[in-house]
Amino acid sequence: MVANRHGRALRSVLASSSEFDAVYSAHAPSVFRRARVLLADDEEAQRVVSDVFGLLYDRPDHYLGQPA
Repeated sequence: MVANRHGRALRSVLASSSEFDAVYSAHAPSVFRRARVLLADDEEAQRVVSDVFGLLYDRPDHYLGQPA
């Protein structure tokens, strides 16, 4: 299955903390800005960032650009 193969590949890329930190540093600010616009609340926006990147770390197969 393609999604499983991509999920494993993404998981291996994010396996090192420095790789994950690089992804977080590159994308967390834009995730935060979007969430803040949608929610109009900085605290809730930060929770969204934590949730998104927590899921990315735990379940990278959910973030392959494919519909749910």
